[in-house]
Amino acid sequence: MSFPSLDVLAARLGLEPGEWRYVGAGRAAVEPTAGPGRRQGRWVLAVEGPRSPFARRRSTSAVALAEAFHAQGQRAIATLALPTLAEALSGRAVSGLDLDLEGRLRPSPAPGALVDAAALLENLNAHEGFARETSFVTELADIALLARDEREFVAALGRTTLGRRADGGLSSLASTAALPSVVALAAPALAPVLARTLGGCAALLSPAGLGTASVAATRVALGAAEVVVARAESVGAARHALELIGARAGARASAAVLFTDIFGLRYASGRLRDVRASELERVLAADDAGLAEAGLATLVERARTLADLGVPVVVALEDHGPRQDDELASLVAALEACG
Repeated sequence: MSFPSLDVLAARLGLEPGEWRYVGAGRAAVEPTAGPGRRQGRWVLAVEGPRSPFARRRSTSAVALAEAFHAQGQRAIATLALPTLAEALSGRAVSGLDLDLEGRLRPSPAPGALVDAAALLENLNAHEGFARETSFVTELADIALLARDEREFVAALGRTTLGRRADGGLSSLASTAALPSVVALAAPALAPVLARTLGGCAALLSPAGLGTASVAATRVALGAAEVVVARAESVGAARHALELIGARAGARASAAVLFTDIFGLRYASGRLRDVRASELERVLAADDAGLAEAGLATLVERARTLADLGVPVVVALEDHGPRQDDELASLVAALEACG
C-alpha cells in the first residue's frame, strides 16, 4: 500500500515548507504557529465509552472517524495524545512505537523531550539542595498540554518551582541560569507531530496528558483542516477537552461521538463482578443479549453527561462480526427508545 508523502500531506493542509520539518521516517514536527488564524475547522470529539478489560485503548476509533471524513473528500485530521506518555513518564517505556494505535499509524516518537528536561531539573534540584514533593515531569507535561505557543511555553517553564530553599523561600527556574537549557530540551514536546494513517489521512500527535491532544496541536489542526477529530480516552477526558483545551484553543465542539461495542456493554452490566478473571473473557464472548442490554444504562448515563456539557452526542456501536447482527439491532432499538 502506498502512502502520500509528507510533502503532499503538508501541502494538502496548507502548511508552508518553513512550518514543518522531518523528525524521522514518516513523521514531521509542525510549528505551533502554523494553523491559527487561517480557518476554523469543525471540532468533533471521539470519546471512548464502556470497554471490557480486554480491550486495548482504541485510538483506532478516532482514526477511523477521521478517515471516513477524509474518504468523503473533506480535509480531515485526527488529533491524538500519545498513549505511551504515562508509561514513558513512569519509566516503563521511553521508546518508539505508539502501540495503542494498533498499527494504523506509523511509529510515533515517545515524549523523551519531557523526560530529559525533567531529569535535568531533578539534577539541578539535587545539586542546589532544594526540597520538592511533586514530580517535575508531570508539571512539564501540563505545560506542554496547555501552552498555545512558544512564548507561553517558555514563560510557564520559567515559573516552574524548583523547590524550597533552606531559608524557606521558593526558587523558580527563571531565577537560575538553567532556563535556556531546559527550554532547549523540552521545546520539542510543544510541536505536534504530523503522521499518516493507513487511509492516507493526517494525524497530529502530541505528548500531553489528560487523555486528549494539546492546545497547540488543536490550534494547528483547526487552522489546517475542515474537520478535526480529537480522541478523548474517557468522558472525563472529553470534559477536559471541552473546558480546558477548547477554551484555550478557541474551539467549540460540533459533536461528540461516544464509541462502545457489545463486549464493553456486557462488562458494563455489572453482572460479571463475581466471575473469575480466568473465565471473564470467555463469558464476555458468549452470546447473551441480556448482558449488553443491561449495560445500556451506563452508556446512556455517559451520553447524557456529554450532552450536559453542551455538545450534541452521537453513539457509535462497533460491529465485530455477523454473529452480533441481531444483538446490535436490539441495542439500536433500545437506544432509540432512550432518545
